Amino acid sequence: MIRTALGLFLILTVFMLAGCFFGSTLNVSQEDVRGKPNLVVNGDMEEGLYGIYKREALPEHWMVLPHVDDATAWEETQGQAGSRCIRLQAGPTRFSLISDSFPITASAAYYNRLWLKTDHDNGEEVEVRFMVFDDAGNTLNQFTQRVEPATDWTLVEFSTSFFKKTARFGRIMLVIPPQTQRYIWVDGVGSYQAVTFSE
Repeated sequence: MIRTALGLFLILTVFMLAGCFFGSTLNVSQEDVRGKPNLVVNGDMEEGLYGIYKREALPEHWMVLPHVDDATAWEETQGQAGSRCIRLQAGPTRFSLISDSFPITASAAYYNRLWLKTDHDNGEEVEVRFMVFDDAGNTLNQFTQRVEPATDWTLVEFSTSFFKKTARFGRIMLVIPPQTQRYIWVDGVGSYQAVTFSE
């Protein structure tokens, strides 16, 4: 009896320590954020700088790093969440589509989502990241989910939580690694505060 109790205690201790060292997250869903605001500014990619749509530009509040010639286009009539979306062209160079930063609460959990599709479902992955920063812009936490885009719009959902105490800002990032040339469309990017924990 004592050995069984001791064994159970040790197993629970290992799981708790694993969560501390390797990071963990609380699973939240779209239901948990119904009616709450999207923290990703222009997440549906409908607005241009000064309200102007230019195919050769990115929508307002978005950037691509490093700059790769002809890797991005802002398209109309292709969108999932509206009429517009971003088209990325995968190729030999790694690059990232990055949202503007938005304020977060260190003691909260967030529901994050975006829509992806591709013209060529070849099994190659892209990375969706939630990056967390302090006031000075230092990276504190990074949550990464690898996704294989499909030829139909597919919803990618993930939760993030248990940030370092000095966390103040977040960004959503889509990383396109070097891979076979193909197009990847992105739309409907969102991050929503789901629950807040007492500190």
